[in-house]
Amino acid sequence: MASRGRIYKRGNTWWLAYWHRGKEYRESSGSSKKADANELLNSRLGDIVSNRVDEGQQSRQPMPGRSPGI
Repeated sequence: MASRGRIYKRGNTWWLAYWHRGKEYRESSGSSKKADANELLNSRLGDIVSNRVDEGQQSRQPMPGRSPGI
């Protein structure tokens, strides 16, 4: 199965981006460690697979005007 998320660095902080129901979500890991960001991304993707996603959370807002790539 293809990855549905990625991590990237902005300044000294690692960020994660992932797709859910056609929307891209971006979130700071709050850490300067790549492993922490990877762990958080895996947790978020696991939440999606297990239907444990609270779409009303304020910390994870979809990026406006973005649609999933093919």
